[in-house]
Amino acid sequence: MVRATLALGDVLACANAFEMILSKGGLRLDLTEEKRKLELLKQYLAEIESSRLKKDFRKIVYLSERALDIAVADSKIKITKADALAKLGRFAEAGEMCT
Repeated sequence: MVRATLALGDVLACANAFEMILSKGGLRLDLTEEKRKLELLKQYLAEIESSRLKKDFRKIVYLSERALDIAVADSKIKITKADALAKLGRFAEAGEMCT
């Protein structure tokens, strides 16, 4: 469940899944990589929002690409990247992101 919610980019559900696993106690799963990816995704999403306020669209594209490496199925990040690409005048790439 942790990996699925992480791939979907659902930060809150992923954090809840971690808490559920930790509360069970008896499970011996090594989820350190997933925990690291979750923290990175949180950081990327915060930086994307900060860059949006500054209208730094190149940084949004860069951060969105990094976030999509983790949350491969997150449509919100894809739309954010497409929007930033369109604002940079890169319409063909923006269109590809939407398909």
